[in-house]
Amino acid sequence: MDKSSDRRVPLELLAPAGNLDTALAALSAGADAVYVGAPQFSARKARGVSIEDISEICRNAHIFGAKVYVALNTILFEKELKKSERLIHTLYAIGCDALIIQDFGLLSLDLPPIPLHASTQCHNCSIEQLQLLQELGFEQAVLARELSVEETADLAKGVPGLRLETFIHGALCVSYSGRCYMSQAVTGRSANRGECAQMCRMAYDLVDAKEKVIIKDSYLLSLKDLNRSRILPDLIKAGVTSFKIEGRMKSASYVRNITAYYRQLLDAFIDAHSDLYKRASLGAINYRFTPNPYKSFNRSFTEYQLSKGNMSEALIVPESPKSMGEEIGQVRKCEGACVFITTKQALHNGDGLCYITPEGKLFGLRVNRVLDAQRFMAAEKMNIPKGTLLWRNMDVAFEKALSQENATERTIKVTLHLEASKELLKLTMAIKDELSMQVTVAQHTTLDKAKREPDVQRIEETLTKLGGTPFTAVECQLELNGFFVPVSQLGELKRRAVAAMERSLRLRFKPRERNYMRPIQMEHLIKQPLTYAYNIANSASRLTYSYLSDKVPQEAYELTPVYEAALMTTKHCLRRHIGYCTQSSKKMPYEEPLYLRLNDRLFRLSFDCSDCVMRIYQA
Repeated sequence: MDKSSDRRVPLELLAPAGNLDTALAALSAGADAVYVGAPQFSARKARGVSIEDISEICRNAHIFGAKVYVALNTILFEKELKKSERLIHTLYAIGCDALIIQDFGLLSLDLPPIPLHASTQCHNCSIEQLQLLQELGFEQAVLARELSVEETADLAKGVPGLRLETFIHGALCVSYSGRCYMSQAVTGRSANRGECAQMCRMAYDLVDAKEKVIIKDSYLLSLKDLNRSRILPDLIKAGVTSFKIEGRMKSASYVRNITAYYRQLLDAFIDAHSDLYKRASLGAINYRFTPNPYKSFNRSFTEYQLSKGNMSEALIVPESPKSMGEEIGQVRKCEGACVFITTKQALHNGDGLCYITPEGKLFGLRVNRVLDAQRFMAAEKMNIPKGTLLWRNMDVAFEKALSQENATERTIKVTLHLEASKELLKLTMAIKDELSMQVTVAQHTTLDKAKREPDVQRIEETLTKLGGTPFTAVECQLELNGFFVPVSQLGELKRRAVAAMERSLRLRFKPRERNYMRPIQMEHLIKQPLTYAYNIANSASRLTYSYLSDKVPQEAYELTPVYEAALMTTKHCLRRHIGYCTQSSKKMPYEEPLYLRLNDRLFRLSFDCSDCVMRIYQA
């Protein structure tokens, strides 16, 4: 294929990293890009990564043509503007590929030409918002998790100049991102500033207007985790080009497993449609385990493809917000601490198990000792009812395999060609896939004519041993021309060739500069009121919005709490959950409004059935 006319779409697998080790695990497992938190102003405040570590991640990623995106996606207070501006210049200088932002105030600062991605905190779920981002020069937008495949496809048609990114795996926020103020209202910790208190993972009572208890002490806002592996092809065909795994708070083993799982799925799709799509980075991956998303932290899974009136799927696990893991079988009986089960899974000493009690609570236990394929000893006497389902949320053998340093290895295939002459040794290293690159290094020497047949095997073995480098030799050609080549001279020659190829790759994949902001067209001005939901918290943000709207902006909720503000807006509907969606024929027997009760605090529920959303207000 002619490289200059290659119109195939690159598909990007984007993995999270809360630190350097996790980023390296993601890259080795096949990530085309990783996203990390800036040292400050990240929506995961506890997972900011140092400048030194981000620089090291960039060095490792760019060898493979992988990218590094930095999340600076909180709203900023006035005193933070200059500090954020300096930080962005530093991130640009160390070679970051893009910045993920929420606060439009950054657009009015003196930024370097680093590409900008719009965080999902920007509420990217309408064609008007995406067209605005495209006009403002954003290159990629992270779509709202609530969008269906069909809605995504409709949006993609209207923004051909904007790359679309969507979440495919991991924890789900119950509220539309950027529209959750419950943590701020209750605890003073703002979700828009990376300090979310996770109010959605707490247990509530659901009561009606007469305080009749409908559901007691249940995790009614704790959504299952996202898993869109089944509909990955549909998302690609809908126009998504970047597929994001949530999890900057997760461990390196979690990120390695989930990245490897989706890498294999994406590669299979690309192989089947190689005339239309291609990988977004280089490197072949060697896996020493079988990726399995059920073996890593999960609260059970959902595709989160909601449609109006669809009541077929439970979106929450009301018994617990903790990891369930993989279902492994049923309990047959308990005799003291000995538990008899029916399972096809192999258990291991130290495995963590859990089950839901008859009272509807999640209970955890540990496998003290495996007796045989259907029996194990727990740490204490158990009384689990017959037929109870067991889940395994810690597979010690799987975790051990994931934690090995070589659990995943990523290398670029190269060929080697050694040419000898009387006064020169030349080694050429070449990448012969679509990249088609080569480097040549030479070493001045004095060679004698060989007195016997050369030890070709030893020379090839010396040259092709590339362990500890990003390369794997798949072919080695020798052009000795009758000279004797001492093996002792080859090590340094090979080291220089590796270094030269690494430099060439980093140069080839150095970050692009941003497309500058284009003049904003009148039809894309914001016409609705600039309410607290626009999260305007500084003078730079007010300046940006003054160009986008003629409305007077309201201050962010974090600056001025708004009476009767919707603290959450969510597609998850508790009226639907209890079986009384207005699209059904069932009449609700409870007096509205309904409330969530947390200790002595009440939250009023409002159901907007025209938009199929639920809103939560402070009562």
